[in-house]
Amino acid sequence: MLRVLVVLFALAIFVASGVFAAPAMAVPVVLSAVVVDGPLRAGSFTQGLHASGSGLSAASMTAVAEVDGNSSAGSLTVGGLVIANATSVYGQVSDASVPGTYFITLCIAPKTNPTCSAALAQRAFTMQVAGSPASMVVEPINQSAAANVATTYAVKVSDAASRVTQLASGESLSVMASASAGVPAVSDVDAPLTGLNPRLRVAGIGTFTLANDTAGTLTEGTVTSNGFVIDSVTVYLATDPPPHDISLILDTPTSVTTLGATVVIGGVVLTSAGEPLFGAEVSGTISGTDTGITTPDTTGVDGRFEITYESSSDTSGQHDAIAVTASETTHGSDSEEAMVYFTSNGRTPISDLTIGGIPAGDYTGSINVPYTGIASTTDDTAVEVRFIAAVPGAEVELSTSRGVLNIDDAVKWSRGSSSLVVTTDERGVGIAYLHSTQTGAARLSVSASRVITAASAVVSPVKAARDVSLSVESAHITARQRDVVTIVVRDAFGNAVPESLVDISLAAGSAGRFAGGKRQVSLRTDSSGSAQTEVITNALDRGEITVIARGDSPECDSGNQFLCPVNEPGAGFKVASGAQRVVVKVEGRGVHVIAPRRNIPLSTNQFFVASARVTGVAAGEIALLKMGRREIARARVSVDGTVRFPAIRAVGDGVYGMSVNGMAARVQVKVVAFGISGIQRAQSLAVNVSPGAWSHGTVLSLTRNGRVIAKARVMRLHQAVVIRVPQMSGTYQVQVRTRLGIVPGARAFVVR
Repeated sequence: MLRVLVVLFALAIFVASGVFAAPAMAVPVVLSAVVVDGPLRAGSFTQGLHASGSGLSAASMTAVAEVDGNSSAGSLTVGGLVIANATSVYGQVSDASVPGTYFITLCIAPKTNPTCSAALAQRAFTMQVAGSPASMVVEPINQSAAANVATTYAVKVSDAASRVTQLASGESLSVMASASAGVPAVSDVDAPLTGLNPRLRVAGIGTFTLANDTAGTLTEGTVTSNGFVIDSVTVYLATDPPPHDISLILDTPTSVTTLGATVVIGGVVLTSAGEPLFGAEVSGTISGTDTGITTPDTTGVDGRFEITYESSSDTSGQHDAIAVTASETTHGSDSEEAMVYFTSNGRTPISDLTIGGIPAGDYTGSINVPYTGIASTTDDTAVEVRFIAAVPGAEVELSTSRGVLNIDDAVKWSRGSSSLVVTTDERGVGIAYLHSTQTGAARLSVSASRVITAASAVVSPVKAARDVSLSVESAHITARQRDVVTIVVRDAFGNAVPESLVDISLAAGSAGRFAGGKRQVSLRTDSSGSAQTEVITNALDRGEITVIARGDSPECDSGNQFLCPVNEPGAGFKVASGAQRVVVKVEGRGVHVIAPRRNIPLSTNQFFVASARVTGVAAGEIALLKMGRREIARARVSVDGTVRFPAIRAVGDGVYGMSVNGMAARVQVKVVAFGISGIQRAQSLAVNVSPGAWSHGTVLSLTRNGRVIAKARVMRLHQAVVIRVPQMSGTYQVQVRTRLGIVPGARAFVVR
């Protein structure tokens, strides 16, 4: 049964404050506020005082107070003033024996002159002291007295709100106080409670332990001070320890750190009512054979704690388990396990990487390009990439060498990227989706404590076939020659499509056939999206061959897209090019003389070039040049179908023949006589020269025994030239020097 005698007093505090300017200093000294913990009555009450400010220094300054203008006047006193740090001053205000209103000035002064007259900063306020006997008021709450600076009680028993507590023999019940001065020793504790502390301290904790009594009985005890009952407690005497009445919650059950780093493990401790528990001892115990150092902590008024752990033996990839335990005398204990992973780079370890639900190492599947459009994805155009990290909320980077990654498989492809950061959920699971408009191997990389790689193939299915390209090896062929026809099938993104069927046909009247004499064949593309066949002509075929390639689908349907219009079946798709046509020129077999031109006059022995274009034979075939039946030169047919005989001398009647692989053509040259036609003797020699077909201005050189002895020019085409030289015996000849060499006359004359 709960019995609490509470005496309530009507108290009033009037606090007025004022700020006075402090002397100028490098760092201004300021008193910004003064707070007194509670009301005062005439008697023996004492309340704490706290002032806040800035620029305070315990080394060079002191805090002093004046009451009614004189620190010794009146019966209300302010004492125990201490500058705690640069922002806080603590002290006590003791009750006046005479009720009334008191004017108080709190000053910060130099230690060399500790008076308000030398104040660096000061603040004034008033306090009203009521005239009643002192009394203490206690309420059952579960928090530190230090947190109750603005309440109306001085002593309280910390316990659950029910005021019913189970204690085993020898266990303690905590008592906390918010003030000490004027609070007498706690006494008159009724059996079976025995007070251990003779006097309470400010924000201190006193304990009462259970004395002898019969287990399992219900008893009552009261706590009194100065003759007044200040609290009561009902105690159930039990033989077992207190029930589990505590809950420990870790902020992050798992964490990742680099080798040698210190890990902070934080959390909160709550009562069964969900309230923060103050004063619980929290420690960590390293499990198994792991070694390291843990630093314990005590929960604050908000129930929070932070313990630290530092491993002494781990290597990269290892993890330690730390049992974190919180315990409190009256509420029992609770434990949770914290897992700490150590990596060389401080990144989160991951495991169970899967693609499409299959372990990455075993995955051999593929995804399709988005052949129906890129506005959204379908089951066969996206694949799920899933992994599990050691830590929930971990940020893990994923990247792909091909395509894009999205966190949501319904997101448009244009919003994807080649790399992204995935944040794992509360289970440590991370999910992304891979898409690609380009075929090939998409190499995935997951960057965590180590880099894990995997791959998925991206393919273009037959139903994506849209565009046909048609080409021939040569646009000009000759009879009896073969031409190679090549088709390539691609999808809307330019990827080659394998296993696609294309019909190839020859238009009516084409000068050729496919193998077997067919005019139409069907080709299936290989892994590169291409296929080939040959068109064959015979010796009599000449004209044109028209080749037509057409996808096997008669319309735009799900089988393929050869005849699809623009924006079908996907937005942004261009009109399909599912039909193509190419024309091949076919020439008959033959030898067509290019040079020299027919009946062009040449001088005897003059050099000329004979050439021809040959059709109907393969490159490399031997071509012969003959004069009559006598072979005078040979050459090979070049790749472009031409043959050339350089530096041929014009002799005889000028009738030559050219033949290739059974085909022949005449090369007709008109040969005009060039040489010495006669020599007349007189005082000198007059050498008559027939100029042949040499043009006007050509230099004719006369030689004797091989040496040039005279020169003359051709003055008119075909007009004889006379060269006069001294009469001397020897062999006379005429010649012309050309780019291809020296051309001698038809015959030499001997003069004796």
